[in-house]
Amino acid sequence: MKVNVPKDTAWIKNRQQLWDDVWDIHLRSDPETKAEKKVSDALKYWYLEGDLTPLLACPNNDEKSEALRLSLIIQLCPITEVEPFVVFLQDYCLWASKNKVSYWGDNQAKRDERFISHFLTVYLGENHDTSNSVFEYMLKSLLPNEDGYSTFPLTLGKDKWQPKTQLALCDVGKKVLGGVRSYLFDSKAEFHLYQHVMVALPYIKYIKDLDAKYFDKVIEQSKPSRPKPPPEPLHVTGAGQKSLRAALGNLLGYKNSYNLYDGPLRHNDLSFEQKLQDLLAETNMPREYDELLKFIHMHKENYKDYSEG
Repeated sequence: MKVNVPKDTAWIKNRQQLWDDVWDIHLRSDPETKAEKKVSDALKYWYLEGDLTPLLACPNNDEKSEALRLSLIIQLCPITEVEPFVVFLQDYCLWASKNKVSYWGDNQAKRDERFISHFLTVYLGENHDTSNSVFEYMLKSLLPNEDGYSTFPLTLGKDKWQPKTQLALCDVGKKVLGGVRSYLFDSKAEFHLYQHVMVALPYIKYIKDLDAKYFDKVIEQSKPSRPKPPPEPLHVTGAGQKSLRAALGNLLGYKNSYNLYDGPLRHNDLSFEQKLQDLLAETNMPREYDELLKFIHMHKENYKDYSEG
């Protein structure tokens, strides 16, 4: 199973660097057994050369089964154009279903929920490895409708599986806001990594439905509890409160510890920043939201971490 990869020298050099800096560290064990090394080398070959043949030729073991997960194969996929990416995705899923691996393996419990949740997290995150067009396509394919239902537009595998689940729109909106914050206000590198998130701008309005504790002036100190299954929203955590404050504070013009650079706050895309400002102004936010904005103005030096009481 092989796909075409770009021949551009700069692309090849950059991808080799990404493997060394990101994926090699993430995927390799230390120490590494011979079986593990064979699999990780085969994954590298897929990432750089677009050829799965060495991985498929590895002996059947736990390491190979883990490497054949759809989520990992797709994240490492070197295709940069949407049409061939979709063709490969469906071809690989057909192979996986026939060979009973990944989502077609022994553990099929909650596979719709796991598929949507995992890939939505991936495609709302940093895009190190492929084109914006692929990330935008996948993100649009995973975003839910106004009732919170996310239905993947493709049928996958020999069983014609079409993943579908219901999500909490407020959680989706908060995740989108985090990516948009990085795009608008972080370093030049972060700006490029999050350009695809712009397509999800309308979902930020749903932060109006977050638990009021997210807007509290007191930072939650208790340990995170096990989340309820979707579409129940995530529990409020101190980290969640801080990430929300970081985004709102940047929009008010204040830097915080998430902005990892010297000098004044960056404004990477003033036009898109205004669109976000307009969206928030037009949304019927709860009273606690407005109070949090006042709180940020009052504590502009340490608003992200400051807790009253």
